[in-house]
Amino acid sequence: MEVSDCIDIDLYSHVIAISRRLCCDENVYMDYAHDAIIRIAEAIPSYDQSRPIKPWASIIAANCIINQLKREGKRADFERKSVED
Repeated sequence: MEVSDCIDIDLYSHVIAISRRLCCDENVYMDYAHDAIIRIAEAIPSYDQSRPIKPWASIIAANCIINQLKREGKRADFERKSVED
């Protein structure tokens, strides 16, 4: 399966939204989202095509972003997510 077959503008927008919800710093959420898209692209060979891609990609994106925040000594902004949703 080609990466371009899986990652479309809708999925990219979804990953950006996840990053925006988790990041405390509005200046870096796009960098985190970009890194998450790269991680998703690298994981495409493990994707089960019989299942929806969004939940699978969402978990990869959230884990990637949370790990980046931890490495930088920051915390995910879970409170903001619950207020906005």
